[in-house]
Amino acid sequence: MAIPLIPIYFVNKAHVHLPNEIWIAIIIYEGIIWSLGIYLEQMSVALLYLWHLKWVQNGSVGDLSSFIKPNLLKDFEEFGNSGNNSSSTS
Repeated sequence: MAIPLIPIYFVNKAHVHLPNEIWIAIIIYEGIIWSLGIYLEQMSVALLYLWHLKWVQNGSVGDLSSFIKPNLLKDFEEFGNSGNNSSSTS
């Protein structure tokens, strides 16, 4: 996902001077790519957590792969009352 370091290494070995604007652009690009990597890691762990939570709510029976993965981009009606023990019955 990041800029390959081999071209930068060869440019450095050839003693080619890169302008400061190029280095600033590389640093900004690396920051964006690093942030995207962290975001994707957090989203994949969140998906695994929700998938595991769905498995536990259904009795932890069978393989985890036998359950459909939850969609991270829609509302979680099936998890709505998972931490709420107070129910109003009137």
